[in-house]
Amino acid sequence: MKYSLSFFLTTIIICIFITFIPVIEGNERSVSAILNITFSECRIWVQDANGKCIAGDKDYHNCDKFFMRFNVSKVGPYWVHAKVQGSLSRQKIQGPFQNSTCLRISGSIYKWRIVKNNLSECASFT
Repeated sequence: MKYSLSFFLTTIIICIFITFIPVIEGNERSVSAILNITFSECRIWVQDANGKCIAGDKDYHNCDKFFMRFNVSKVGPYWVHAKVQGSLSRQKIQGPFQNSTCLRISGSIYKWRIVKNNLSECASFT
């Protein structure tokens, strides 16, 4: 059986790509937040160890029965920050986290909290 030159070149190119192209890891981390603060708006963002915002934004979003998810790039530990508009409470910070996490932000504008939940609870929202 005779093989053509194009077959050999294609095989060599595929072997080179397999060898030298880095493996893409499938362990993207995510932060999921279930928001349940009636008649309010809140903002959620994620910071790395250097205090740099790596996910989310600092804009206010509806917090009344709302769900948010952010993908977090593969960096070291991260912290989740939350603030409720009009609340006298300062921003609240949860972390450090190394893996995907699910948080519930609930309460009222006067008294609100962040609680870490099982990932399965956030999976039901997708």
